[in-house]
Amino acid sequence: MEIREVGSDVISTIAKQVFGPQTSVEAVVEIRQTSQHGIPRIVGCNANLSYVVRMTDDPQRYVFRFSRGYREDRFEKESKNYALIAEKTDIPTPRLYAVDRTARIVPTPYMVLDWLPGDTWTFLSHSQNPMINAEEKKGIERDAGGCYAQIHSIEPETCVNSPC
Repeated sequence: MEIREVGSDVISTIAKQVFGPQTSVEAVVEIRQTSQHGIPRIVGCNANLSYVVRMTDDPQRYVFRFSRGYREDRFEKESKNYALIAEKTDIPTPRLYAVDRTARIVPTPYMVLDWLPGDTWTFLSHSQNPMINAEEKKGIERDAGGCYAQIHSIEPETCVNSPC
């Protein structure tokens, strides 16, 4: 079954289950693939339907990610890998709050995690991006390389379900 949309009422129900019955959802915005200056800015939103959710009186934003049903979700593997990267590196990673496969609230698996603000390094450092100068682009590429180096330094026996 393909999931095309999840309503604000369902997201509110999930938020109350995850964060407590007093939780109130203030805003829900779907994450869609976008481009700017002809450069992909957000990609990879095909297999999951994702929303940025803001709660009332909470400065943190969250991602509510729902499997569209195109493939088996990889939520557990993803959450274990986030935890491993957080433990072994200083790379910012989202905290996971819930993974649910019960289909009690919505007929598809979902996960709730922190939303981390920012743009992808590939967008920022793209040669055609007029918003960033050449020196800044080199710095972004260097920083991204440092993150990849940290990930590659994780010992293989600690990797989850696949080689690092």
